[in-house]
Amino acid sequence: QMRATSDKSLRLVLSTFKNLREELCHLQDDLGKLETDNILLKKDLAFKDSQVKEYETMLASLRENNRQQQQGLRDSTARCRSLEEQLLSLRLSEGDKDCQLKELEYSRRALEQEIQSLKLQVRPPLAGCSSPTLQTTTDELSSRYVEMINNLREDKDREIRSLRSQICQFQQDITRREGSNSDLQMRLHELTSLLEDKEAFIKQQQEELFRLKHEKLSGSQSPGVTAIITKKYRNQYPILGLLSDDYKVTSPVNKSQTIVIERT
Repeated sequence: QMRATSDKSLRLVLSTFKNLREELCHLQDDLGKLETDNILLKKDLAFKDSQVKEYETMLASLRENNRQQQQGLRDSTARCRSLEEQLLSLRLSEGDKDCQLKELEYSRRALEQEIQSLKLQVRPPLAGCSSPTLQTTTDELSSRYVEMINNLREDKDREIRSLRSQICQFQQDITRREGSNSDLQMRLHELTSLLEDKEAFIKQQQEELFRLKHEKLSGSQSPGVTAIITKKYRNQYPILGLLSDDYKVTSPVNKSQTIVIERT
């Protein structure tokens, strides 16, 4: 009877250690899977971190480019205002030149009338005498006045032509500046929209990185579609049959369960 009892105990002990060995193997497999998932998660976190740094550098570059474009736009606007002020002053000076030209025309006409009156005044006293010297002097004075008026007219005409050419040049410059300003505004709008898109993408990446770090700290599994086969054990050991005769030995594995973790 003692031999039978010892044989029974030996069989129960061997069966118990066999079940413990199987359970230890399953636990080691699960631990290996968890370590592999942890390594993959660390690699994914490092990649996301480097990607966020790259996008932050790109964002800083875009902001600097945007600042330079805005500064260039402000400079162009200031130059356009200066050109408009110069054009306005030239138009005012052209009006002044026109007024001066009209005054010179009036003075020329007044001088011509004065010359005619002087001729009329000189002719009656000298009707009976022939004085070529006086006639020559009068003609010289008249020719000098006419020449002076013609010279003044030519000078004013040259000034007017020069002012008009300058006005045309300033108008062309203003037209070019307006075209360049419109191009700068379009480029600035494109850069602004691109900057907003990059900021939104970087914000999304930062949120995802924060979520991954939180999952790492909380001990969650690696993101992605991961299938983990887990087994539940009853942890029943045959050696306990020595304590009571009604102890039933069953299989240590109760059921298998597959858990699928999907990243949204």
